[in-house]
Amino acid sequence: MYASGNVLYRFVQNEVHNMEIVFIIYLIQVLMTVPPITFYGSSPVAKSKKIFILMCVRGLTGVSGIISFFRALQYMPTGDATVIVCSAPIFVGIFARIFLKEAFGFVDIVLTFIVVAGVVLIAKPPFLFGQEVGGGTQSNVIGSAYAFGACVSCALTYVINRKLGLLRVDSFVNVLHFIVIGTIVSAILNTVLGGWSIPPCGIVRFELVGMGTTTFVAQCLITYSYKIEKGIIVSLLQTNEVIFAYLLEFLFFSVTPDLIGLAGVVAVMSASVTSSVKKSEWVSSCRRKDKSRQEEVVTATVLSKNGEQKETLV
Repeated sequence: MYASGNVLYRFVQNEVHNMEIVFIIYLIQVLMTVPPITFYGSSPVAKSKKIFILMCVRGLTGVSGIISFFRALQYMPTGDATVIVCSAPIFVGIFARIFLKEAFGFVDIVLTFIVVAGVVLIAKPPFLFGQEVGGGTQSNVIGSAYAFGACVSCALTYVINRKLGLLRVDSFVNVLHFIVIGTIVSAILNTVLGGWSIPPCGIVRFELVGMGTTTFVAQCLITYSYKIEKGIIVSLLQTNEVIFAYLLEFLFFSVTPDLIGLAGVVAVMSASVTSSVKKSEWVSSCRRKDKSRQEEVVTATVLSKNGEQKETLV
């Protein structure tokens, strides 16, 4: 779904201002999120000031991520930008260590360096590869910088989502605050940049609606997937977005990556998959430890009660 929306962006990027595209996508998602919240009777009001602040920050990081990603698509192929953004799990570990005090060991550091090396191979900066700036390499560097910014923004968003999950915030309420803030911020930026216009009639409007719909459906499917399936399975399947991004871009725009770029793709994807597997194993071990501790507590409680009963009988 995300890959389809990204390819649709290619068709409308020259017809509508970048900020207006983001605004339309968020507005469509707002209209689609309100009915489920109304149906389930969830209150859109934050339960505390802390939760409200976290959701506001999550909204700002989310909108900065999507803006950066769409800017990256203006300078580089969809597949390359998607690969860089998909390396977000690596940086989730860094931010989780800083803000949530989670473990971040030697293997995580090595994987981080592999991701950075992969991004460099994708960007192919002139000072390392000795190519002419006018040959399109400068665009790759700018696009990679935007994509890397989108990756960091997504990582921050994931960490905040994890914190909100620990605080038991309703998923639809979380999404609603996110897209409302995104709608407001994109509207302000579009006003400042003077990008307002009426989208051309016909296929362009259908493509904009398609972008908003596919993004909303993708968010719902991913959220639901994490509820019914193991995180490692969802994470690994989500990396297939890169494959579909390259495939769709090749079918519609005949864009093919070069060998150096493919090496960077392999490096980034390998590090991301390894990080997901490692994180899943760590979560599973923590759950097993918690379960064993609960069983020990229950056993100790039962033994204590049996001892008290024997003393009473005596």
